[in-house]
Amino acid sequence: MALSRFAWLDADGHPETLPFTERGYFGFDLSPDGRRIAVQVPPDLWILDLERETDSRLTNLAGRGFIGAVRWHPDGERISFLQMVGMDGGVETTTRTMRVDGTGEGDIVYTAPADTVIFGSGWNSDGTRIAGERGWIGEDKDVVVIDPAAGTYEVVAASPSLEYFPSFSPDGRWIAYTSEEAGDSHIFVQPYPPTGQRWQVSATGAVESRWSADGRELIFRSGPQWIAVPVQTEPTFRAGRPRVMGEGPFINVPGMSWDLTADGSRFLVLQPVDTSTTTRTLHVIFNWITELDSHRQ
Repeated sequence: MALSRFAWLDADGHPETLPFTERGYFGFDLSPDGRRIAVQVPPDLWILDLERETDSRLTNLAGRGFIGAVRWHPDGERISFLQMVGMDGGVETTTRTMRVDGTGEGDIVYTAPADTVIFGSGWNSDGTRIAGERGWIGEDKDVVVIDPAAGTYEVVAASPSLEYFPSFSPDGRWIAYTSEEAGDSHIFVQPYPPTGQRWQVSATGAVESRWSADGRELIFRSGPQWIAVPVQTEPTFRAGRPRVMGEGPFINVPGMSWDLTADGSRFLVLQPVDTSTTTRTLHVIFNWITELDSHRQ
């Protein structure tokens, strides 16, 4: 697992390294107030406090499965995540929440049927629904929406290929996701509840979409660039002209590998740590004062 470190990137790609321990970080999510980072450090979940410059482990699985799909709950006090645990030769998949202050044992949001991988990965604004995925790496994957109160889910986007990384718009009326149905990966948007309509937003290969805080732009990765596309939703959905919002070095990790401040001024990314060693020669000079005097004469 390669070591990495967190950094802010401005629109010009200039990095500002954050003072946290270098680790093998995976997917992460910036809190709604922009003060903390929830991040997967396999097999556990960690919290990084940007104001206090401290970090702490929130879970301790100790060999009891692993965690993924880390997301903040809209209330900013809880974090949801996928937990997979081997059970009697099969696998149990649950979506859980835990309080950031570490109190309590946490709550189960949804438990998938036996040997089925279904998990939530993006809440709507009032916390009544969570968009997620059905399927696993290397399999057919579909976008689902889970109703935690009812303990049920519905498939909202499916094809013979892969659909993943769903996210609700701030008003909860739209879902953006990545689809590989056309061969390359593209960003699509469709209404929620689904009507059968959908719109392709990206022009070139793209993944990992996030909505701007006001819902007026959809931002996604395309190679080393972040592309922003203005969108309007009334009287119907319409995507505008894409623009390059930023570019810079980062590491692509399992899960979401970038985030954005609420004002859109900085990207949060992971950057590689150079662990190579350089051989240096140390020259030791004895009686250097005598040697210096001899050159002065």
